[in-house]
Amino acid sequence: MFQRRCLILLTFVIILLVESTALPAADYRLILIDRTGSMGTIRYTGNTRLQDAKTTAKQDVLGFPGQTMIAVRYFDSGGYVHQLDFTNNKQTVLNAIDNIPGPGALTPLADALCKAAHELKTIAQQGDEKRLYTYTDGGENYSNGSNPDICDTCDFLVGTGWNPDCDPCDNMPVCTDWQICLTRVLINAGVNMVRYFGQPITAVQEYSSPIQTRKSIMTSEGLNEMESSDLEFLKCVALQSGGSFTTMPDTLPACSDGIDNDGDGCTDYPYDLGCTSAQDNSEAEGGCPPPMIPSLTTYGIIILAILTAGTGIWGLLRKRAIYKGGTA
Repeated sequence: MFQRRCLILLTFVIILLVESTALPAADYRLILIDRTGSMGTIRYTGNTRLQDAKTTAKQDVLGFPGQTMIAVRYFDSGGYVHQLDFTNNKQTVLNAIDNIPGPGALTPLADALCKAAHELKTIAQQGDEKRLYTYTDGGENYSNGSNPDICDTCDFLVGTGWNPDCDPCDNMPVCTDWQICLTRVLINAGVNMVRYFGQPITAVQEYSSPIQTRKSIMTSEGLNEMESSDLEFLKCVALQSGGSFTTMPDTLPACSDGIDNDGDGCTDYPYDLGCTSAQDNSEAEGGCPPPMIPSLTTYGIIILAILTAGTGIWGLLRKRAIYKGGTA
């Protein structure tokens, strides 16, 4: 009996020792940058979307905790490129971001997201932090689903196409089966942080067979004239995974552009009540604030009383002087 108790106690001590020496959870973050053709669009900053995406990515990196393991990837029609493997040297990461080549080529967005998610899932252990930071303007037009990785489960659905108006978080989404499958994969792979560059538009044209139709259009003349958002798809993936979605418009927001956009006579935040902040992109349904009515402080009231009393006394003295002068 005594030996059994000793064995139980020894086992308990060993468990405590193992738990106390276990490695702390690691923090893995993957930077994924879109360097395709539309990322060459010039923004109000005077820079291209790609240049500002790099700047934003570097700002994010500088805010990461010191021991964060960071990798850098970019994508274009040439595929998913390993720019820098995981390291906790921030300066090396910043240099790698700077060295991503200029914008050009088509947009295999879905394939790139899948490969990045697969990398994070493969390298991280259970309990480790996994975050994917994506810098893109959307516009999927080149993925073919030939990934020998995490998205194999979705590859047989590629033929259902890609709808740029897809919002998987909608109660009645206009998404294809491929997009619904990818949404589940990306949400379960880790936290998604999306920085979306471009105007917050919704594509104006829907396609009965999106992937085939879009590919034929994308290979014709006027390739870069098409604008296709994928904004709602990316936003849903980000928020449903516990991450964040940030829109980086090409133009100044309506509430800080110096223009009376809704013609109500008031301009920008805080002078147009339709603006909730300087970053709000609509002045509508607000109007002008009511005219300012000056209010008296306690000190103002005291001063006014003194002046009023002084004026009254001065008036009495003046009347007496006039009266005396009249009888002189």
